[in-house]
Amino acid sequence: MPFSVRIAGSNDIIEMSNILNDIIIEGGSTLQDRIFTAMKFEKYFFKNRFAICSHVAVQDDAIIGFQFLEWSDPNWSGIDKLPSNWGLIATYIAKRLEDLVLGKNFLVLQNHMEVK
Repeated sequence: MPFSVRIAGSNDIIEMSNILNDIIIEGGSTLQDRIFTAMKFEKYFFKNRFAICSHVAVQDDAIIGFQFLEWSDPNWSGIDKLPSNWGLIATYIAKRLEDLVLGKNFLVLQNHMEVK
């Protein structure tokens, strides 16, 4: 079934956080390990100083996945430090659709985007 991709907005936070929370609860497929309230999700994904953009995949008026792009943290003190001019991409797909390959379509979209 076809889906569309659009820029995520604040009205998408609850659906997006529900997708991520379902993945976190199942465990084993994300580094995130704490459930997000809508407020914490907004702060982490929309209002952090490294956030660049976020997109959602929509099918039949429901968000079925999202992708978040941010700059790497130049002050990261953990392992695998990246240069500060590198971006990090996180892709999350609703558990009910985990066999659907959204990542490829998101990346095609991002190849045509400008980072501002």
